[in-house]
This record gives sequence, structure tokens and C-alpha cells, in this order.
Amino acid sequence: MNAITGVTPMFERILVAYDGSEASDRALDGAIDLAIPLKAALFAVVAEEGVVVPDTVPGLGPTEPDLPTESTARVVAELGSQAARAVSAASARGIGLTALVASGEDEVQEILDAITDNGCDLLVLGATRHSGFLSSLFRHPSRTLEEHAPCSVLIVR
Repeated sequence: MNAITGVTPMFERILVAYDGSEASDRALDGAIDLAIPLKAALFAVVAEEGVVVPDTVPGLGPTEPDLPTESTARVVAELGSQAARAVSAASARGIGLTALVASGEDEVQEILDAITDNGCDLLVLGATRHSGFLSSLFRHPSRTLEEHAPCSVLIVR
């Protein structure tokens, strides 16, 4: 609740799905733009489907169970790098960001779990576009997130 107006902000805990792409960079910028004036807690989830993240991601600390293969180590390093970029981008704008590194069988479910586990009331996604042909072949994860998120969803273009 805002002490001056007596009004509770609509969004107090914002989660952005971040993968280092141009679309997710726009989503991160949009989430930061919202979080600053709302004084909202800001989270970024970096998720990778089909990879189990080890107990520690370099520079980020504890995460999930470990899997020591060389290819997994490269994926984990990239996830850690993406998470660090999100933290750095928020820090450069004067706001803290909690980076969450998630992995499992289904990246969409990992993001949905991050929303619930962190009590987030807004999910911010970057818009991605596919041609009519590609969109007819498969369903993009952001579309599934829009439909199943237990909170409001903002798509940043």
C-alpha cells in the first residue's frame, strides 16, 4: 500500500521470462519500466527445457539437482550468463532483480511454477512472431503461457 495515496499497487511482484533474445530484452526493459515506479519486486526466470541445472550456477549460487556432462556445463554456463545479464540490466537502472534459473521437462511449466513459487502477479513476455506457416506447425510457448498463467500477462512488442 502506498503511504501517500493509500492505494495498493496493482502489481507488486513482476516476473519476466528471459532468454537473452531481442524479444526478451524488450520484455526485461518493459518489466523494469513498470517495476521502478510501482516499487515492485522484480524477478527474471531463465528456463531451459530438458536440462537439469546443477546445485550451483557460477555467480548465482544454489539451484536444482546436478548433471555433470560437458554439454550440460555449456548450457548451465549460458543460463548463468543470461541470468547475470538480466541482473546487470536491472542494476544499471537502479533496481534489484532476483534471477531464477530453472530447468526440467517443460520450460513453460518451469515458468508457471516460478510465478506461483514467488507470488508474482504479473508475467512479462517479449512478443515473438512467426509466419502463418510456422505458427500452424507448432504452438509457441508464449501462447501457452498467456493461456495458463495464474496472473496477468503483459506482452511487450
